[in-house]
Amino acid sequence: MKCTLEGKMLTIPRHERLTCPPEFQELITERFGLNRFDEPNFKIVWGQTETTTVAGMGVYEPRLLCSGVACWNILRWKAPEAFGTPESWYAENADPDNPGFSILGPYPEKGAYEVLTPLVEQKIVDGKLSVKSLPLEHVIIDTMIPLIEMAQHLSKFELMALKAEEERKENERMVNEIADRLESDLPAFYGPVSYEGQRNRTALITRKMEDVERVWRSIPDKVLRNPRRGLFQKN
Repeated sequence: MKCTLEGKMLTIPRHERLTCPPEFQELITERFGLNRFDEPNFKIVWGQTETTTVAGMGVYEPRLLCSGVACWNILRWKAPEAFGTPESWYAENADPDNPGFSILGPYPEKGAYEVLTPLVEQKIVDGKLSVKSLPLEHVIIDTMIPLIEMAQHLSKFELMALKAEEERKENERMVNEIADRLESDLPAFYGPVSYEGQRNRTALITRKMEDVERVWRSIPDKVLRNPRRGLFQKN
C-alpha cells in the first residue's frame, strides 16, 4: 500500500497492525489542532490496529474500534461531557453479567474517539460489491476532514434550531393552555358566544336580577332609609 506525503511516495507494508505515518498525522494535528488533553482532534487509524476498551468476562479488555475492516479510518475526538456524567454512564450502560462494570468500558474521563468514516471505495463490479481500501492522500487533509468539520457545525446549528423550535412550540402550547384555562374560568358574559349561548346567558342574568330585586323588596323601608354605617356614600 502507498500514500503520498509532501510530493513523495511512501510505501506502507501490508500488515494488519498498521499505524498512520507520523508525518501524515502531524500534518493533520497541525491543521486541526489538539484537544485540552493534548491529543489530536482528528486521527487516522488502521481498522485492524486501533482498539477500544469494553467489558469482558469480569474484566475490561481491548476490542477493535473500527470493526476490524482492513482500511484507514478518520476518527474524531469527543469531549467527556458528551458522554454524560460518570453516574449516568454506569447506570445507562450497566453490564448485567458484571455488576459495577459498563459494557462500553470505563467512563471516558479524557473523552474518546469516534469513527467518522472508513476510507474505502465501494462499487458494483460485474454484479458484485467491490470494496477497495483508499490510500492516504492530501485530499483527506485538504477536503475530507474540512467537509466533516463543516457537517459537524451544521449539525450543531440544526440541533440548536430544532431545540429553539421545540421550545417555541412548547411555550406556545403552555400559553394556549393558560389562555384556555383563564377563558373557561371567566363568567359567561366575557367574550363572544353562540346565539344559543347568548340566550341562555340572558336568561341567567334575568333570573339573577329578579332574585336581587326580590331580596331588595323584602328589606323594610326603614332599613333602606337608615342603612348601617359604611353601606352608603355621601354625595
